[in-house]
Amino acid sequence: MKKTLLLIIVLTFGLYPILEQGKLRFGVAISMADSWGDEGGGGDYGGGGDPILASLSNTLDLDIVGTTQYGGETVYVLRDGTLWNPNSGNLDEVQIIGYKTKIIDDFPDLFPPNTPAANPDNWTFPNIIGYVSQPNTGQPPGKKTPCQEAKDLTNALNAALAKKRVKDGMDSLKLMVNSSVEHGFLITKNSSGYTALPIVEGTGSNVEFTYPSGTEVEFVVHVHTLDKSIAPSSTDIYGLNNYGPGFKGNIILHGTDMYLLSVTDRTKYNAFITKSTSNGYYDRFSENGWKKDSRIYDEYESFSQDYAKMNPGDDGAYPAQLHLMEEFKMGTTLQKWNAESNKFQPVDVVAEYRDMTGSSTKLGGSGNVLNSRYEKIEVKTVNCPN
Repeated sequence: MKKTLLLIIVLTFGLYPILEQGKLRFGVAISMADSWGDEGGGGDYGGGGDPILASLSNTLDLDIVGTTQYGGETVYVLRDGTLWNPNSGNLDEVQIIGYKTKIIDDFPDLFPPNTPAANPDNWTFPNIIGYVSQPNTGQPPGKKTPCQEAKDLTNALNAALAKKRVKDGMDSLKLMVNSSVEHGFLITKNSSGYTALPIVEGTGSNVEFTYPSGTEVEFVVHVHTLDKSIAPSSTDIYGLNNYGPGFKGNIILHGTDMYLLSVTDRTKYNAFITKSTSNGYYDRFSENGWKKDSRIYDEYESFSQDYAKMNPGDDGAYPAQLHLMEEFKMGTTLQKWNAESNKFQPVDVVAEYRDMTGSSTKLGGSGNVLNSRYEKIEVKTVNCPN
């Protein structure tokens, strides 16, 4: 037991200086952490701002914010204020092969199938260290930064709207944002360029599309009714997988605002869909679109309730879905249309954890915890360079 724990800690701390050398290295550390837990430890939130504790949090599937002395031993302080002693941690299930396999699976461009390098049996710790210390030579295929995606989506949508039929479809749909049911249409592309299929009427929470075989769908455009959230639904997220290679994303109209959900990291998105399918996360008929009592459902409920405590009356589903996209590594980005600059801007949720160390928990009369896990939760648009 102690041997296994020591090995993991040595590997984590031994890798950290190397991980600092390039962005690819941090991605590998996250991948290795994901080998064990359901979703990995504290995501990118662990560590309380300390990068080494963050690395340790991810690897050990814990949310560590600091260390302290307890009973003559150094113990770790967790986000909820509890203490964790490494000598009693249950890490029997950790297997070093998890590192090797996950690295190879997450970086197929560097380790193509049927090559000696893609065989986990060929990996030793020196091999892993050698791989991790390689320079980051470029963006992996199927992956874009949110700002790259914003620029590409802006250009694509503007090119589509330059076609009269597409612009007429968008203008007509904007007149339906006050309807009690969803409406939408598909923007397609052929040898003659962009065009739009007729507007389809749906239900109060959904709209479905059919289109001729061989049609290249570029965008799905649909309305979220005003009594529903701005946020992309779980169906919107899963729907990104329903169209061909030319598909750009899912445009959502809500009141006077326009958003676009797209895949910016295909490897992460595919991994999320696979994991979600095996865990049964998706339930379009549940209250929030996620299967009740699943980990993703519980995290959605917890985060949206924390947000509601700080922002009474605001749409808690919006930041909660953004949080899930990040926490569960969906590989997706939400963009918001800026009408003044005529371009998309990435949207992000910034959540600052509350320092729970040494504090008491305030309880309501029913025994419910009144404190939020967070000091602040904000939804922000990112200003990308021109």
